[in-house]
Amino acid sequence: MQSGEIIDKLREYNKSLSKLKLTQMERAFVDEVEERSYLYRFYLPDIRIPDTLEELRKEQKEFKSLLPMQYTKVCEYLTHIQEYTCNTQLIRMDVRSCKLSNYRERVIHAVGAFYVFYGAGLSMQKLIYGEYKGILQYYNMAPVIALEVIRENEEVIQYCKDVLTSENNVGFLTRDLIVAIEQSRNQELQDLLMNLLLAAKLQEGLRQSILETIDEYRIDYFYRMIDVIQEENLLRYSSVQRSVLTWIGIGYEKAELRLMELIFHTIFEDIHDEAKRRKGLMDENPLKVYLALYCAGIKSLENAVKEAVSLLECGKPHMIAAALIYLQLTRHFSVLEYQSLIEKYKEEPWIRALYLSECVRCDVKRSTFTKKECYQLFDLVYPFLSELKSKQTYSSKGFEWFSVTINKESIVNFLAQLLIKAPEKERIELLLPHSSTLWITSLEEFLHACFEYVSLPVKKEFMIKEIISQQETLSRFVTEELMKTPLTQEDILALEGRLKTKKAYARAAIIQVISKQSKECVQESFARLEQSKDKLIQESALELQRLAPSYFETVAESEVKILGQEEGFGLYQRYQKYELPYPTYLNIQKKGFLKKKEIVDLSFLNVWDKQKIITYFHLWNQRIDEHARDEYQKFGEHCLVGDKAFYPLNYQIKSLDALPLGEVWREYFKQDKLSLDVLFQLYFVLKSIGYHYDNLFPREIKLTYLTSEDTERWAYYSHFSRIITYYFYECDCNDVFLERNAQVIELFLKYAKCNSYKMQDYNGKLKIYSVANITAFLIMVDNLRLDKMNDAQFSKYFPLVYDCYLHFHMDCAPAVLNKMEIQPLVAVRACLLGMLPKTALMEMILDKHTEENTDSGYSSRNVNTMLYEAYSAAYFENRGVYRKPHLELPKENAEACKYLRETLDEISDMLIRMETTRLNDVSSVTKYVQQLCLIRGVKYLLMALKVLDKEEIKRSSYGNDRQTVFANLIRKCYPLPTDSSAELRNAGISEKRLAEVAMMAPQWIDFVNEVLEWDGFKEACYYFIAHMRQDNSEQKKAEIAHYTALDPENLNDGAFDIAWCKAICGKLGEKRIKILYDASKLLCENSFHTRARKYMDACTGKKGKEEFYKQAAEKRNKDALNAYCIVPLTDEADLLERYLYVQQFLKESKAFGAQRQASEKRCCEIALINLASNAHFDTVDRLTWKMESRMVDLYQDVFERKTVEDVQICITVDENGQSNICVYKAGKKLKAIPARLKNQEHVIRVKEAHELLKQQYQRTRIMLEKAMEERTEYDCEEIETMSKHVVAGPLLRHLLMVCNGFIGFYQDGCLVMENKKEKCSGKIRIAHVVDLYEHQVLKEFQQYLFENKIVQPFKQVFRELYLKLEDEKELDYTKRYTGYQIQTRQAAAALKRRGWNVSYEQGLEKVSYKQDVVVGLMADADWFSPSDIEAPSIDYVAFSHRRTNEPLKIKDVDDVLFSETMRDVDLAVSLAFIGGVDPVTSTSTIELRQAIVECTCNLMKLTNVQVEGHFVHIAGQYNAYSVHLGSGIVHQKAGSTIHIVPVWSGQRGKVYLPFLDEDPLTAQIVSKVVLLAEDTSIKDPAILEQIRRR
Repeated sequence: MQSGEIIDKLREYNKSLSKLKLTQMERAFVDEVEERSYLYRFYLPDIRIPDTLEELRKEQKEFKSLLPMQYTKVCEYLTHIQEYTCNTQLIRMDVRSCKLSNYRERVIHAVGAFYVFYGAGLSMQKLIYGEYKGILQYYNMAPVIALEVIRENEEVIQYCKDVLTSENNVGFLTRDLIVAIEQSRNQELQDLLMNLLLAAKLQEGLRQSILETIDEYRIDYFYRMIDVIQEENLLRYSSVQRSVLTWIGIGYEKAELRLMELIFHTIFEDIHDEAKRRKGLMDENPLKVYLALYCAGIKSLENAVKEAVSLLECGKPHMIAAALIYLQLTRHFSVLEYQSLIEKYKEEPWIRALYLSECVRCDVKRSTFTKKECYQLFDLVYPFLSELKSKQTYSSKGFEWFSVTINKESIVNFLAQLLIKAPEKERIELLLPHSSTLWITSLEEFLHACFEYVSLPVKKEFMIKEIISQQETLSRFVTEELMKTPLTQEDILALEGRLKTKKAYARAAIIQVISKQSKECVQESFARLEQSKDKLIQESALELQRLAPSYFETVAESEVKILGQEEGFGLYQRYQKYELPYPTYLNIQKKGFLKKKEIVDLSFLNVWDKQKIITYFHLWNQRIDEHARDEYQKFGEHCLVGDKAFYPLNYQIKSLDALPLGEVWREYFKQDKLSLDVLFQLYFVLKSIGYHYDNLFPREIKLTYLTSEDTERWAYYSHFSRIITYYFYECDCNDVFLERNAQVIELFLKYAKCNSYKMQDYNGKLKIYSVANITAFLIMVDNLRLDKMNDAQFSKYFPLVYDCYLHFHMDCAPAVLNKMEIQPLVAVRACLLGMLPKTALMEMILDKHTEENTDSGYSSRNVNTMLYEAYSAAYFENRGVYRKPHLELPKENAEACKYLRETLDEISDMLIRMETTRLNDVSSVTKYVQQLCLIRGVKYLLMALKVLDKEEIKRSSYGNDRQTVFANLIRKCYPLPTDSSAELRNAGISEKRLAEVAMMAPQWIDFVNEVLEWDGFKEACYYFIAHMRQDNSEQKKAEIAHYTALDPENLNDGAFDIAWCKAICGKLGEKRIKILYDASKLLCENSFHTRARKYMDACTGKKGKEEFYKQAAEKRNKDALNAYCIVPLTDEADLLERYLYVQQFLKESKAFGAQRQASEKRCCEIALINLASNAHFDTVDRLTWKMESRMVDLYQDVFERKTVEDVQICITVDENGQSNICVYKAGKKLKAIPARLKNQEHVIRVKEAHELLKQQYQRTRIMLEKAMEERTEYDCEEIETMSKHVVAGPLLRHLLMVCNGFIGFYQDGCLVMENKKEKCSGKIRIAHVVDLYEHQVLKEFQQYLFENKIVQPFKQVFRELYLKLEDEKELDYTKRYTGYQIQTRQAAAALKRRGWNVSYEQGLEKVSYKQDVVVGLMADADWFSPSDIEAPSIDYVAFSHRRTNEPLKIKDVDDVLFSETMRDVDLAVSLAFIGGVDPVTSTSTIELRQAIVECTCNLMKLTNVQVEGHFVHIAGQYNAYSVHLGSGIVHQKAGSTIHIVPVWSGQRGKVYLPFLDEDPLTAQIVSKVVLLAEDTSIKDPAILEQIRRR
């Protein structure tokens, strides 16, 4: 049974009811069922519940009209309802009340449960056994079960026992059953439920399901459960902790165990000892005050409220706040009753915030406030408006679990609702200036209800001010009001003064208002505006003249008339139709004696009847079931055929080879010997699922099809559907189905009853769609593959498709959605073959032939998708329009692409020329101009600059005002190959404006550079681009790399090239730098450009370090921290001071959340890069060693044993450089420092030092490996200093060094190797494996390491070595990895970790600044936004010069660079190679887990578990399962994955890992296997709901 079936049954049941006899509440139930399409809880917002049950039964006439046969059951259940808690909210408070009105939601839910159960004729047995779990999972049906248990219905009680004991393995434990037992008084069932809780073991979800609701029902059972939790120490489980927090309504996401113990033990004591509870009301800890109120409310809400109210008079803020929070959560906070509090404690922000937050929650509309009360509340709250920020969060000490966020808009809305309820002139005029903060709906409601009460002078003042409001809704409202208001000369002058605004819509509104005035008034206004020196105001005068042409003798006409969609934009005649003849593909016969009737031969779609198709699909379902446990790899991940996700391995292949086990499926098809007709029919049926063709075609057209309900019988429908589809692709390789596709298309075209149909959308709204939207039709058109046909085939089939376009697009009504479209390149081909004129192509691109959208908000109807499609095909290789365009013509489809570009040029030319004539208001072509994705030619740049002459260029790309539209055109404008900088030079554009163009549209930098001829201009432009934060930084990395050696990722994160900045400042001079400095704001729409400015100010000394220090310290400004490190240094003390502050900033970040900590940590890393550069250190490492060596000197005392009380503590560093804290007591070594000493000063110091040394160890390893790869040379003195460092020394000691051609281990100024010893002099570096190979000592050193058991900090002697091959040395590329198919996302991630970047020209590239080499990995992949489905093959790896871009022969590439490059690529291939090793888990780990699982199963005598390959297969009673040994993901046979919540490791004990492995994931895998092997013992509803029972 489906949810929709229950709704249908309830509707049938409703027909049996006497509608006239229904009460208002009963009618509300019936109405909600009639209006909804799915089953959810009932709300009945207008229904009031009386204070007593007697009144309710009387009002509702015992519910006899709604449940004529079962009304006694509803009434009986309601007699128990006040034994339960009355709060059902998500964040709830457990309270019981003597007033039934407080049980409103619970009463409605209970009546609704009986109505659904008996109205739909549900089965009690199925309900208890959980067979409705997928249908009723969002509705609480517990009352129906609870009543039968309360009545001691033995049959029902037995059903409950069956589920709880699993004796018969017949049911799932659901939340409804748990709640029903908790509501009942059945001791036996409650004991069984308690036993389940105690036996839950690994089932966290079961514990949570039982305990989270236990507080809501029988109070005696709740108390018993609290005792059990105490006795069994269940509070150690996270599920129990979450449940306790749920009971009391506290908003901790996760509390510390210490706090949880305080909360629980306080509750335990307070419910057992009333004296202690009363004492808690006076406690200094507000949490204990709150808990004391909670424990009172468990028994009586009324008593708890009385106690809370009495606390409000105590005078102690923390008690008052605790009482207020309790009243809020119990929904008994009356803003009227407690208004004296805000007057008394208006200086207490916390109490004030609590009161104001309740004002925000107050439903004024439904309240019974009198006018006087409304005015009292308004006068009380209004004074606080001036003190409120737009948004502020309040909290207080002791209330960490509760915070209040106040939005000013919410308070204004509260005040507005008071005035809507009780309008009053003076108060409305007070609030009116604040109304602009309201959201659109609230604003409209307030203005329409209250504006009429405002006096005319105040109205005018408000309207003249707000006509330029940021809120266009408000601007529109006042515009309409002003046009109805008589205006004086003074008002007109005030409006003219507002024309200085930069908001075009506001200027248009002002002119519209003025145009409605008298002729004399309009003429005088025109005269004044025309004389203005402001260009915008002059244009406003022209717009005024156009709006009121009858008031003027002559009206200036624009050079170009604006023609909108109705006029075809001046490009074409709308609704062009051309007759293109084509043959009939259907076999049509005329039969009949008197009247010949057309009979369509549909045998090709009805070869098999429905039953035969169902039988065949059933066979395939069985076949897949047989192979469900077969294993395959997808992108390196091991999967099973039976998993729900059965997707192609390669989306580029259109045959069975694309699917897992393709050859197996092919063998089955050979056995089946399907004819092509049968295969085509099966394909058509699969693509037609969900459509009822009987409704679409006339009665004589009978097609075989399946419904969605038909497919639910097969567990593997999605599997065999895809298999048959790919077999169809395989058989269609020679266009064998071409004619059949055409036949289906013609069938839809000529025999569908109409060209559109009605269907509900996802929101349940009925919409009209074109028949072209039907999946089968769309697929048949796609399968023609018009774009792949030769000219003869295209000429034959295109006319059919075009006729469909006319019928399913042109002939459809404007309101029809999803009309048929013809792809731009297909239409272009028709034009090139002379079948259609260019004007038809233009109409296809520009005109959707739909009505304008009148709905509020964004709609796809406002977006011309075909215009985007055209640009995507013409310039973006059909990959969307938000990438860098490809301006060169592609090799394929070059002629069509050129024709499409020319067409788009004509379209854009006409649209732009018309748009240049617009003034303030939008034109009929504005939205089309906004959708132009690319325009080419300097003439359009000049056109846009002319429009924007003397106007400020707007940074924002959002908006439809003229400045924004033309600024965006500049951004989208690219030069043509035929353009020259002379055109730009001759236009006489100012230097300032040219600089702005270069910044906002970097594609014009070269042109502007030639015009300005400033030395260093181009370099300066890229300086600003490089030093701003960019979301799309990848696009500019390649160009920036030519100017700076800084890592692009570091640049994006804030690194600064001091030398670059000083160089461009020196070349350009102060005046020109100032022009670029000001223009840099146009680089982006946000404030990211300020970083480049701030760094320049710091570097040039315009601002001192004190200013940046203040910004960093007070505002945590990360850019300021970097600027602080960039300001020129004075001396070494200054350097140390800044270094220490960076460390302090990092330390302070620990006070914030994890995300901010990570961000600030990265900032500190970059700050050190900048500081090192400023101090002339080659690397951060060298700066770090110098600074941290001094810092380590400060901690020298921690390396010696020091006594703290009775314990001795020190730090030791082992031979590998890793530090440990050693603790001794009475000569014995302890595992850790005793907890009682953690706050001791020396202990804190030791821990700080230990953390410092651990960080130094990690940094040192990375630094040394990088130095080896880059062959960084050090002075002997540097190496000597490092060798004596407490961390670096041990690491360096195990690395081979090279000095003067000798290789050995560094020791006391010498290189030593066995008996050889060489004194170091000059430069020394860490040896690379290439050095060892070249010196022919590689084997020797490898043997030496083995013999002496030396452990190196990273791979050096055993590092992978890649040598150049003789046949590739003369080439500039290597094809070692050619043909390797890789998964792009994983490959890109792996290479980026190794320092590779993404470039448009090179794809993935790595830049070596030291060697001046660029390495590019060539593959046909989108590296910018790699997807999971792409699996391109590697083409080759190329080398080139960084500065000249000239190819570089491999023989000239540095040997180490070449080896490391090949190592990087090899790493990427090994991780991302399709069909390669599992990237998640190594083989050795898999084998270890196999052994653990097998041993565990033998130990526990689990005979239904089998380990095969990467999976553990479990034959459960409910279903068969598989657990992946790498990821731990659980799949069920013919079903989706099963998500099992793991128990915290600290509470898991030895159960998970009986021996061997301490890997937490391994522990989870073993526990899942054990759990599923005994699935009949599972009681966790969260798991059971996911299991698909066979």
